[in-house]
Amino acid sequence: MARRLDDPRHIAWLVLGLSLSALSLSAVIYGRLPTTATGGAAVVDPSGGPCHPERWALACSRWAAQGWDCTLSPDGVPVAELTPALASLAPSEHLRGAVAELEGVRTVLIREDSCADTDPTAEHEVGHLLDLDDGGPTGGVMASPHERAGLRIPEKVP
Repeated sequence: MARRLDDPRHIAWLVLGLSLSALSLSAVIYGRLPTTATGGAAVVDPSGGPCHPERWALACSRWAAQGWDCTLSPDGVPVAELTPALASLAPSEHLRGAVAELEGVRTVLIREDSCADTDPTAEHEVGHLLDLDDGGPTGGVMASPHERAGLRIPEKVP
């Protein structure tokens, strides 16, 4: 006699439970795997904006450690402060940084409270200069929103 589907001992519920468990486990494993990506090069002019040039040097060194081309230069993309007035133009009220066109010049914008060595905002914006999109596993530098981001930088693949 076949069991009814509303019977908790039906084989379909066992299969569904095992499938969900396997899916959850694979998501956890994926979030811990090293990530890789391809992209361009970033050249940053750290002379403006709220963060010290040493903070941008640290961001570039973290990317360079994973094989990315990131340098500081007065000829690079300028950095400016992300003011509340500029942030109000964004679709998210929690914007911490951005790469945007200001008066026809591609500019890195960053909030003054996002300059700590442990805050991934500077690294995240350098990632955009490297032509990387938002996304990736939690703890990755390109993860979005900011609450999901960390300092794990994807290894560059040729």
